[in-house]
Amino acid sequence: MIALFLTPIYLLVVFYLAIRTIAWFSSWYAGFRTWKGRVPVFVIYGLLSMTIPVAFLLPNGTKIRWIGQMIANYWLGVLMYLVTVIIVADVVRLILHRVRHMNKGQHFP
Repeated sequence: MIALFLTPIYLLVVFYLAIRTIAWFSSWYAGFRTWKGRVPVFVIYGLLSMTIPVAFLLPNGTKIRWIGQMIANYWLGVLMYLVTVIIVADVVRLILHRVRHMNKGQHFP
């Protein structure tokens, strides 16, 4: 039951990760800067991210639930690596921004 209450938080985190991932991909590949490049990625990303809540809501003992849980388990592994990489990248970005901001105000002799 708690999974139903955590689903909105999960969806917010997944949405943030999708935005950060698309922004990251857009910086090195011009195809992701257009909607034609972003829509297929968002559709695939959305379908994969929805396997966790959908597999939870399907009836027990069905083949479709088993398939959904297998896809959800693989997606959860990918998501954990993605969260780790984006958190590290965001922390490095914030540190570099802070250091750059501090260096602007300092004058060395």
